[in-house]
Amino acid sequence: RLATVDSAALVALAGRYEFVAPSQRDTLRLEITAASNMLRMWDPSLQRVRYLLPESDGTFFDFDVGSQFTFERENSQPAGKVRALVLIQGTNRRVAPRVSP
Repeated sequence: RLATVDSAALVALAGRYEFVAPSQRDTLRLEITAASNMLRMWDPSLQRVRYLLPESDGTFFDFDVGSQFTFERENSQPAGKVRALVLIQGTNRRVAPRVSP
């Protein structure tokens, strides 16, 4: 179910996002960049780039492991400023606030 997403929409999602561990001791910083009809995500824990393929303008899946990623926007508006990246793995949902564009 690969969708085609406008390159400007992908650029709007690019930025730095941070997951903070429940213990508040560890932080995972992810760098998202726009590519041709996909997003690239640098994962420092794996020391490699992960490829996020679009299911829609704001929903992506990780090509390697099948995890789903969504982007939360201010006021839940489609044109709102992107405020967080959400990782969904089964019933687990982790939110990574955007720390810089």
